[in-house]
Amino acid sequence: MCTSITMKTNDFYFGRTMDLDYDLSSSVVITPRNYPIRFRRANTLNRHYALIGMAVVKNSFPLYAEAANEQGLCIAGLNFPDNAWYPSEENPDCSNISPFELPLWLLGQCASLAEARTLLSSTSIVNIPFSDDLPLTPMHWHIADQDGSVALEVTRSGLQIHDNPVGVLTNNPTFDFQMTNLCQYMNLISGYPQNCFSDLKGVTPFGQGLGSFGLPGDYSPASRFVKSQIFPAHVDGVQLVVGVGLIIIGSSGYIDAAGVGGHITGIFRGEDASSYDGYGIQQVKKLRDAAGIVFGAYGIQQQPGGLDKTGGGRIVARESEASQ
Repeated sequence: MCTSITMKTNDFYFGRTMDLDYDLSSSVVITPRNYPIRFRRANTLNRHYALIGMAVVKNSFPLYAEAANEQGLCIAGLNFPDNAWYPSEENPDCSNISPFELPLWLLGQCASLAEARTLLSSTSIVNIPFSDDLPLTPMHWHIADQDGSVALEVTRSGLQIHDNPVGVLTNNPTFDFQMTNLCQYMNLISGYPQNCFSDLKGVTPFGQGLGSFGLPGDYSPASRFVKSQIFPAHVDGVQLVVGVGLIIIGSSGYIDAAGVGGHITGIFRGEDASSYDGYGIQQVKKLRDAAGIVFGAYGIQQQPGGLDKTGGGRIVARESEASQ
């Protein structure tokens, strides 16, 4: 039960929830620019954009649930059981990438959503498990930057890139259903409803919130999709609540990080600022001058408790000390 959301005010916001009844043992993981990324079928990326995200590191490989790169491109993988289908046959005309490699494949090479679309046109997402005891998770992906958002789904119908004008992704059913389902809630408004029912006198709103009468209250994927789209559409600013975490791309050219609870994420443009905290953090943080934490070329950095001002953490995979 996960939800990913984007929102654009003066800044760009990207966030997700990770609602599981078990612990993935994830932590903040930084992949610096010069750390070699070795794929199962595609060529090794020796030089690429830096990434930061929540991941589990296995055999020196970061398995990102979500991440952002230094250019402001973001990705989140969400559970997509029964619908996700990865072909076993590889495509000789494409780069064959496993689902667990996709965040590194896209964010390592693409500076924008437009570049990600182009790369995906020559990419085949195939059934290559990480290991015998770690099978693939059925997933679809929310990919976004400050200029737009898409939902990427691989089903028996093939690889599909859906324009995502609402900037939201949850779980099942498929994205086309979620968009059609929004049509049932066209009557919802943020203010007081107008009387379209009767000309009887006295038929007036008797309390606040009646404009949202009919808004689903359950936590099914379709209902979360509706609620996650409606709330950002009717706010002038951003009020953070417990359980919500965000990537905030500052309009001033550097990145501010702020959030309360859930998954708090901050990324960076150029070498100005970075802040990233793990799940469950319930405080607002803003860090600057942390570029060395992310761009240092010593190896995969794991931050079990999130980033602090000194970037304290341990290197869990050391393969390159190439200079920038």
